[in-house]
Amino acid sequence: MALQAYLNQSCFPGISVAHFLEVAAVAGCDGADLNVLMQPVRPRDFSAAVQATGMRISAIHALMDWALPDDPEPLATMEPLLEAAIAANASYIVCVAPLRLGGFPPDLDIWAAASDRLRELAARARPARVRHPQEQWGRSSSRRGAVSGIRRVADALSIAERAGEDIVLAVDSYNLATADEPFDVLRAVPAHRLGVAHLADLEPAEGGRTLAGRGTLDLPAFVRALTQAGYGGPLSLEIFPATSWQDPLAFAREAVAAMRRCIAEGNAGERE
Repeated sequence: MALQAYLNQSCFPGISVAHFLEVAAVAGCDGADLNVLMQPVRPRDFSAAVQATGMRISAIHALMDWALPDDPEPLATMEPLLEAAIAANASYIVCVAPLRLGGFPPDLDIWAAASDRLRELAARARPARVRHPQEQWGRSSSRRGAVSGIRRVADALSIAERAGEDIVLAVDSYNLATADEPFDVLRAVPAHRLGVAHLADLEPAEGGRTLAGRGTLDLPAFVRALTQAGYGGPLSLEIFPATSWQDPLAFAREAVAAMRRCIAEGNAGERE
């Protein structure tokens, strides 16, 4: 199954869910992810916007600050995300790896707390057929200076395996690169553990996220690694612009074209 080009709402600050989905549909992308942290809305608004555009929704973003032993219990925070996922018919609620400026507990404590909490979250969401991808992070592009308590794909996979058979990973080209993880590390992840994939290039000047082809990463190699690992689902562009686009539709069309070029180049390399 070929990768599909998705757009994340995080790429479009300042516009509503309904407007974002309209733009994504007209731009011709294959589907979308919604970010309820940007602009919380009522579940029925999600449902109406999805039905009006016919867009497929993969994931809801995101559960933050949930994994460390001293983080608040995440079940209450997860409830509105679960309502949004059900309303949008989304399969996933992404669980972001812990981000701090420093002062992390020992690794074993992080892994134990994260796996225990993922197990509880999965039990709550499983009846609704919603799953919780555990995300590996390197350096944060939205919290300047913050780094992750789960930097290695092997650690994220270990947490997922301890949490349950249906717990999957969310992998991201930017997160891998900023954790100094080679894209080939994905080939060691069982295909059934890959649930969500994000795409972003590494901006050469500031080191933030940017559109595919504008940065320094070999993104076709990321596509090849995903394909060789057996992943064939949505590939969602995830960047965090500081300001709104003057013409969101023009940017969406550019983004979808860039993603499809990256997917095509990665697939061509796979056949060589």
